[in-house]
Amino acid sequence: MDVEFIRHNFEDSYNGVLTKTKFKLGVRHLQMVYMFVCSLVLGMLRGSNGVGVLAIADYTRKNDTYVPIHNWDMRIQGTVLSSFLFGYALILVPAELYLKQMADKLILTAVLLINGGLAAAMPTIVNKGGWIAVCNAQFLMGMTQACLTPVNQKLISNWLPPGEREVFGFIIQGAILIGTIISLPISGLLTESRLSWELIFYSQAMMTLSMAVIWSLLTGSSPERHQAMGDTEKEFIRETLAGYHQSCRDLNLQSRPQRDQLSYGNPTVDAKIRTFGIIIGLTILPNLVSNWNHLGVIVLIGTLGLVGLQFSGFLENHKDMTQNYQGTLLLMSSVVASTLGALVPLVSGLVIGDDVFNLNRWRIMFMSLAGFYIGCNIVYSAFASSERQEWDGTLKQKFGYSNDVTNMELEELSQPKVNNRCLEEDTVV
Repeated sequence: MDVEFIRHNFEDSYNGVLTKTKFKLGVRHLQMVYMFVCSLVLGMLRGSNGVGVLAIADYTRKNDTYVPIHNWDMRIQGTVLSSFLFGYALILVPAELYLKQMADKLILTAVLLINGGLAAAMPTIVNKGGWIAVCNAQFLMGMTQACLTPVNQKLISNWLPPGEREVFGFIIQGAILIGTIISLPISGLLTESRLSWELIFYSQAMMTLSMAVIWSLLTGSSPERHQAMGDTEKEFIRETLAGYHQSCRDLNLQSRPQRDQLSYGNPTVDAKIRTFGIIIGLTILPNLVSNWNHLGVIVLIGTLGLVGLQFSGFLENHKDMTQNYQGTLLLMSSVVASTLGALVPLVSGLVIGDDVFNLNRWRIMFMSLAGFYIGCNIVYSAFASSERQEWDGTLKQKFGYSNDVTNMELEELSQPKVNNRCLEEDTVV
């Protein structure tokens, strides 16, 4: 699910934006704050789910809590954790295709209400329905959370001028990762209370349902539907989004951001650096003795930190291969990544089983991951390309658009459209 962090920056067509408009605060930025908090809350729910599932089966707390502890082995825990990710992967494509056309705030309200309601009911589901019922609840949670990113993308395009979309897109999508990170230690502290794992789910419910009420009352689907929006800011957004054709321009690679130009280098360099470090980390981790806890954490942090290189490496490679279908390619990558991610807790539960202290089983798991990583890197290094592909369509030319607030948008047109534009200009002259 890391891919969604940059999905807002990939569209099926190229829209470069050069903005000279002065940055002004307004109601649209308050809307972005609410979107940030919504993403943060749902990210915290994702991260705390795993801690809650592990706490349900923590028999060391059996006589130290007010709540029942269930005899769930690693296989059951892995299945429960996989259910959320399978639901997420299943609904990714439909959500991307249909929800981006709607982008009503009620969709995000429904996501918050469903997740909050399931979190509130989770203790009853666990105690009365067993792990199979929990799998169904987690599966539904995953399906609803897959709707978050496409709705956010459309709301951003409705509310913000082109020059502000990229910054706020990263901030809002990054809130999901921030929420996941901060929820892990907080959830660990909650499990130490007498209510243990139940307190995690009740906290999720209070946080999510409260945000659903705030979001439904204080936000809007678009500037025109927000009661606190002033006419001046509405007019500013309308003028910014409206482009007027001026003339044909020859715009080259220099008109793109500098960070995009860097990705035109060798696509395998980043993959080799990242893979080399991750493989070393995965092979070291199972060999660390149990009393080296701090060293193990440091190695784990370093290993996972190298995964962040993907955002400047192969994930940017989609833009090199195509400008017309980069959003589709990234969506396909996201579905594959989510499906494989769902298999990890399931397979690890089957491999480790009940013998969680058996170092050999952990070694098998980490070595298998390292081997899989090596195989994927070999395939990528052998077949990846930074050249624009033939199937991307006919040769394109970029046209410049400008408006009264001196925004400039770039649009790519095929050769027949170029000829038609030039013919129209000659006729006018």
